[in-house]
Amino acid sequence: MNEQQLFNQRLPSKASIGILSRVHKTCLQFTPAPINRYLHRLGNRLTLLVVALVSVLTFCTAFLVINIMDDILLHSMIQRGAASVYAIAAAAGYSINTTDQQAIDNLVYKGKRAQDNLIYVAILDNSHQALAHTHTERRGTTIPRLYGEQIQSDGQLRVTRVQRANDAAYEFTLPINFAGQQVGEVLIALSPQSLIEARNLAHWRILFIA
Repeated sequence: MNEQQLFNQRLPSKASIGILSRVHKTCLQFTPAPINRYLHRLGNRLTLLVVALVSVLTFCTAFLVINIMDDILLHSMIQRGAASVYAIAAAAGYSINTTDQQAIDNLVYKGKRAQDNLIYVAILDNSHQALAHTHTERRGTTIPRLYGEQIQSDGQLRVTRVQRANDAAYEFTLPINFAGQQVGEVLIALSPQSLIEARNLAHWRILFIA
């Protein structure tokens, strides 16, 4: 016996379907009209209820997935920023201690080139004066510490969402240590634009699938 014959055996026969149809019609004939109308309305309401429940479940799941995706994208951006700030801080201590201005400027230049979404990089001394800054006019000026919404604090690394010079940014600050003493601080700022674009793209895709 081939697969087609087995499949045909599992299907209900036309005679069975005809018997069920006649039984259904007979039940409708002997059931009072008000009850038929009530059962019809009840069936429609149950259908609408099931559709509503499935829709609510689908979009609740989509909302949960969107929140998880937002956290993943933010964590990815924080990791990139942390990698940059740790690399600069590790190399800047000796240059600050030896007052090697060319080396300090080179660290800021390389740090800015490492990521496209970096707004600025600054190396500060302990009085918060800029020893080097991607905006060269800010060198020698005091860079005030801004206190915004703290996104993450991991040991000495601090990530804060701030508003500086009318631009929203995620600022990463990390002390620069040399020979067991703090000799300065690294300050970098990442633009939120790439994060916003990635979030919007993910949101639309998830909602479209939902």
